[in-house]
Amino acid sequence: MTIRSRHSLCMKRHLSISTHLPQHGLSSSAFCLLGALSITACQGGDTHELGFTQGAQDLRNEPNEPFSSSRLGFVGRWIGEATDPLALSASPNEPAPVYEFPSGATSFVLDIAQTLDVNGEPTLTGTLTFGVGQAPPPATDPDLGYPVGLNYEPLISYGPTLFPGKFQDYDHHLPVFEGFAYTFHVPYFGGEGEAPDGSGPGIADGVIQLVYTTSEFVGSWCELQTPHARRDGTFGPLPESPSGYDIAADGTNQTCGLYGDQDFSRCPDNFLDLPVDEYNDAFEQCVELPVVAELSCDKIFLSQFCECTSVSCQAGYGADPPSLLLRASTSGDSLVGAFDNASFKNPRNLSTPLGEVRFVRVTQ
Repeated sequence: MTIRSRHSLCMKRHLSISTHLPQHGLSSSAFCLLGALSITACQGGDTHELGFTQGAQDLRNEPNEPFSSSRLGFVGRWIGEATDPLALSASPNEPAPVYEFPSGATSFVLDIAQTLDVNGEPTLTGTLTFGVGQAPPPATDPDLGYPVGLNYEPLISYGPTLFPGKFQDYDHHLPVFEGFAYTFHVPYFGGEGEAPDGSGPGIADGVIQLVYTTSEFVGSWCELQTPHARRDGTFGPLPESPSGYDIAADGTNQTCGLYGDQDFSRCPDNFLDLPVDEYNDAFEQCVELPVVAELSCDKIFLSQFCECTSVSCQAGYGADPPSLLLRASTSGDSLVGAFDNASFKNPRNLSTPLGEVRFVRVTQ
């Protein structure tokens, strides 16, 4: 059963939004982006040791002074696995188990290349692919959800279901979709002077940050949207709806409404001074919410992940986009990293943070 949640002024003195989406499986028409696929190249055998490890002697040899390294040590294709520190089988006396995507896959694939930025300076770009699967073709219909028929409801967590045992509001970030190659950028290198090999500016402490947006998955759909002006001078993919909107994300493209300014003309003069219970009853009886547009519920849902200017729309980064911090090994054949501001679905379809992720080089 689909729950339609209305994001609008509730029958209270202040705006109150509470959305709870059901946790049921994908519809039969949904793309199997998180399907039960497996990977053999990176999952064979009984061990999952990737990269290098540091012993006590290595730790004693950590530099005492700031240093810079070369960006060329990051260039190439890398395959990695991450640890799952909150896995049920985790033990203080044993290494954390390897993280598994809902499909059962464990691989992270990085493709990193050196290019020139808009100022002609060397920089790093590339893609980060999670798990396995096949990305759908680009969107073609701006008025339907994307991919058409995909049920997003089990994939989006609200309130305490984002991390069981920890309350956290929905942050308007989509989960990662397996098999989709997310592009990243490196916003800042932070090094001083030349890298040791003379390849350009050095990387401070040998660490880079790869910033990506999970909304990129719906980027082709966002680019089809028409910008609409808002009262505050900004633009968005939907007509402005000051009183809120209906929303559902089950892939059926049922119709939802967007609502204009509330009409209080039928309310009593002392309406705002009534006790809470009487106010709520009166609100339901006297306040009218005019419908300014009726659109696909799935379109309204996906519009949250787009950003627009006066002439075009694109996938939005939102506040505090996720990133991957990486350090290259001195040998040049491995990377170790940690995700920041990111969570991932476990096989029970609940969100979980990840531990360290280690990569080994596939190609230079």
